[in-house]
Amino acid sequence: MELIPIVVKAMQEQDINMKKQEAEIANLKSEIKELRTLISKNYNGSTTTSMAGYLEQNNPNPLNNNTVIKYFTPNDTKTLKY
Repeated sequence: MELIPIVVKAMQEQDINMKKQEAEIANLKSEIKELRTLISKNYNGSTTTSMAGYLEQNNPNPLNNNTVIKYFTPNDTKTLKY
């Protein structure tokens, strides 16, 4: 029995499987990118990076001397520099 046709067939099958996997990887990368975009949107629709903290515009209260400033710091934040 000759091995060359068996090896050629096996290589063709491997090539088909690799192309399917490459397409699936490209699809998954696209989905990950889309999910990262969705995750990085905060509640008011502005985008921020999911790994960095942010500080929003202040909301002064004209009836008293209070001002609200919303912010986000990642869980792994060790120190705050200002």
